[in-house]
Amino acid sequence: GRDTARYRGSFFEYAIEAEAETDGAFTITSDRAQDAGVDALSHIEVLWFSDGMFTEGTFELDQVRDTPDDHNWDSYRETYDIDQTRLTRETRYDDGRLEATTYVDGMRSSRMTTARRDVFAWHTRAETFDANGIRVERTFTYDDGRISVSSYDAGALTSTHTTDPEDAYNWSEITLDYLPGGVMHRTQTYDDGRVEETKFIDDARHSRTVT
Repeated sequence: GRDTARYRGSFFEYAIEAEAETDGAFTITSDRAQDAGVDALSHIEVLWFSDGMFTEGTFELDQVRDTPDDHNWDSYRETYDIDQTRLTRETRYDDGRLEATTYVDGMRSSRMTTARRDVFAWHTRAETFDANGIRVERTFTYDDGRISVSSYDAGALTSTHTTDPEDAYNWSEITLDYLPGGVMHRTQTYDDGRVEETKFIDDARHSRTVT
């Protein structure tokens, strides 16, 4: 078995410091009234807490379930580093979606969502975020094969590029460019070579050119 130390409180009620020069050595500090003080541990592979396990530098939170069904999710799991900064979260929703989110320095960095084909028109949604947790890109893969990539600037949608790799439609790609002042350009390339460019102002079609 693995050398283990157990604590009755939550992982978040303790401060853990790993001794850099000694493998498996930790200093555990608690401010809990029940066990306040400092423990110096050595040759420890696993730290167990009331809400999960810490091993190899990562704390794995026990699965949290929405037993009373108060939320739109069924359960989630999270991992944290030794400083209690969140690293990942995996959420299962009531509608069958599975969402996996990663974090860098505690900020959301990426998110991958998969869905049952009979619930949504898409089956995967991939998102990336900047250092402040603001979305910069989102990609949908649809059930009919379309792939749609949207780009964002400071959280605002700037463009969407959709392709038809499985040839389910009579076009090969559609690009939407969103400009200031409610202006949008739409460029659609058809399988027969036609290129249709349309300009919208405040959601109303303003002009269209086909070449």
